[in-house]
Amino acid sequence: MQHVSKSNYTVQFPTIGMELDKKGNAINVVSAPSITYGLGHAFVTLDAKNPGAKKVSASVGLDLSGGFEFGSNLKNDYAVANKTIGGQGWFLRGVPSATAYLIIPKVLRLNKISVTSSYVARIPTTDEVFIETRQTKNPIPELSDKTRNYVQNAVNFMITDYFGIQIKHQYGSLPPAFNLVQNSGSIGLVFALKETRIPQ
Repeated sequence: MQHVSKSNYTVQFPTIGMELDKKGNAINVVSAPSITYGLGHAFVTLDAKNPGAKKVSASVGLDLSGGFEFGSNLKNDYAVANKTIGGQGWFLRGVPSATAYLIIPKVLRLNKISVTSSYVARIPTTDEVFIETRQTKNPIPELSDKTRNYVQNAVNFMITDYFGIQIKHQYGSLPPAFNLVQNSGSIGLVFALKETRIPQ
């Protein structure tokens, strides 16, 4: 569910979802209400191809969000010293985040280039699984309430409005197992769909 205000903020409430790792060793059911405030600015210049007309040469923005993630850990098969039998039970996290973006239309024979950078901090109020992978061949699962940080950077080279190429970089950890991703990079294809409805 989402509410979009006439001001620059939106309220989101994904009512229920699942978090699970690739092998299904940890499974959470979760809800994640949040509020986002957006700031943006468009740089307008004269259009050389149409005298007297103006065009947007670039736009920048910043979305600031605050919210919570709450739910229950249904399954935890990781061997940790202070592990309880079965799932860890209910959890609650504070989740502040920020996303900055830059969009440059009609450049280098492309429809547009967009650059986004996002940061999310998950702040558990109870112990959750965390897998330390730095400087070790054998990752060590543990239970802790340390803050989990996650950063993602992406550059999209859009050939059309609906198709492009993406270069992405990630660092940090994601639920439910919070297995630390160390500077992971990827290249892929982007397919975008957009629907606009006019209220009656």
